[in-house]
Amino acid sequence: IFFIFILIYIIKFWLKKTTLEGIKYKIDDSYKNNYKISLSLIPVFNSNYDNYLEFYNMIDYIDKSEPNDNMYEKSKISIKIRQFGRTSAGRLYNIEKLLSYAKKRKIFVWIATVFTSDLEDEYNTFLYFKKRGYDNLGLTLSTQNKEVSEKVDNLLKMKCNIRLVKGYYNGDIKHWNVVSNIYLINAVKLVKSNIYHCIATHDFKIINELKCYNNNPNIEYAFFYQSKKYVFHNLLLYNLSLKHKSFYIHYGDPIYYLRDNFFHVDKYNICIRFLNSLSYY
Repeated sequence: IFFIFILIYIIKFWLKKTTLEGIKYKIDDSYKNNYKISLSLIPVFNSNYDNYLEFYNMIDYIDKSEPNDNMYEKSKISIKIRQFGRTSAGRLYNIEKLLSYAKKRKIFVWIATVFTSDLEDEYNTFLYFKKRGYDNLGLTLSTQNKEVSEKVDNLLKMKCNIRLVKGYYNGDIKHWNVVSNIYLINAVKLVKSNIYHCIATHDFKIINELKCYNNNPNIEYAFFYQSKKYVFHNLLLYNLSLKHKSFYIHYGDPIYYLRDNFFHVDKYNICIRFLNSLSYY
């Protein structure tokens, strides 16, 4: 039964190849509902790396759609470092070009967490560019990984921007209650820090725990677009009013993604999230 639901999920959300033009209805719908967007490309790591050039199109689209000089209040893009080359030097070169292009247009870029084996590379890549003066860059940290609290503390000392997630990819913590507890502990640190961060979770019990901070002008709450009806329902259920919120919207070719990532994603929790959302379609 589990794999049947996974198959339904894949068929519904992934197997149709999409383009930026093809997801504009999602973008327009997000804007209409007063949500910003976080655009991303479905990560393909073992094919042609030229697909990272699509991120320039995302930046141009946001730049034209949102004439706002405050990059924290604008929509953003999300990248995986593996999307930018096979070697460390190649990745740094390609990412820096993109960051420079985005900075001139006041577009914020998230480095997104992927595999456990990539965590240190992601962390060090982020620090490398922060030291080079890129203030339009934030790091995604997953509470499914044991070192997340230490990294949150270190980054907050440096006044870095963090997107906190429960995790789409497998981590080294397997018990979901532990993951959720770590999330809440670190989310409280973020909302108290007085700089911009992103709380990315569909756990509305946690968001409700943070209710006294929900109108914090420095905090953005982020959700998957495909779960929007589930999100709308729970915002009403918990009587939550969020000042800044966004939908994560991805596009690209899912076939190669499945080939490269199927054994790395947290299939159980993806399935649970999908089942929760299914009730609201």
